[in-house]
Amino acid sequence: MIDSSEIGLNTLFRFAKALLKDWLYDILCYAVGWCVLRVLTAGRHAEEGLSEGIRDPDSSESLPNIMGLVILLVGGYLLFK
Repeated sequence: MIDSSEIGLNTLFRFAKALLKDWLYDILCYAVGWCVLRVLTAGRHAEEGLSEGIRDPDSSESLPNIMGLVILLVGGYLLFK
């Protein structure tokens, strides 16, 4: 028999995963990284559009995501230093 606290914790963890991974990493980091790469490479990199890249389920390991994560982490560090 499933305890009600297990159901509540499962829902809480799913919400945290959706917030952190799906929204923060897949959308915010991709958008920041995409914009920075487009500016630095004069439009040569990140050939797909911003909305197509965000919707792509295989983009979680891409360069714009990683670049956006690094920019946000360094910016946050410098802001709160």
